[in-house]
Amino acid sequence: TIKLVSPSGTIVALMSRPGLSESVDGQGCCGDGSNWNATTVTFTPGAATSAEDMGAGLDDGLICVDDGVCDYAPNPGAVQPDHGLEAYLGEASNGIWRLCIGDAASPDLTAFTSWDIALTRIP
Repeated sequence: TIKLVSPSGTIVALMSRPGLSESVDGQGCCGDGSNWNATTVTFTPGAATSAEDMGAGLDDGLICVDDGVCDYAPNPGAVQPDHGLEAYLGEASNGIWRLCIGDAASPDLTAFTSWDIALTRIP
């Protein structure tokens, strides 16, 4: 699960359990097992591929590297189905943005070393 938190505290879930159509009760198993490895992945409203389909068909391959799909439409699954990036409209962009990432699969050992954000106002 990946969530983005604005300086004013607005939380938007960018993705939750790719490869699994979640139920609202959070039950079900398991999703896609593909990996990220030094790739740039973007979340763009209206992108051709939903974040819920990230890694589809890779069978533990590397997202973006092995399939060439690097741009995803946010899809929060059951985590926050009524909020998209438009929740940030009207907010000031200055300040500290936080990216919250969770991987509950066991026995995964995960290291996330860096991220950046580029904000673009769409007219």
